[in-house]
Amino acid sequence: MKESAAKKKGRPVLHDNRKNLINTWKKFVCETGDIADALSTMNRKLGTHYQHGRLGVWSRGNKLPAANTINYMLKMVLPRLLSDAGLDDKKTIKQIVDSVQIPDKDHRDTKQKEK
Repeated sequence: MKESAAKKKGRPVLHDNRKNLINTWKKFVCETGDIADALSTMNRKLGTHYQHGRLGVWSRGNKLPAANTINYMLKMVLPRLLSDAGLDDKKTIKQIVDSVQIPDKDHRDTKQKEK
């Protein structure tokens, strides 16, 4: 573990080699802070009570996160990946991110709600 990572508060993050949304999200949030703070922020924004161990369960594929959690992570990860790949148009990035959001019960199309 790097010295800087050891000095950060919270639980140490052990990255595995699986490339997936969860591990990419963990990698990105650890670049600017620590996983405990990122998890706390996510819980506050989503009204959830996830604990650190749940991230491991998701990253191994034992269970999947709820749609709103996947969308939250996609909104953080996808713009960075697209930008790193050379796409710099923020409007296009937003359109791409919006087009891959998973429908959930709180964000259904209003026309569908009327049916």
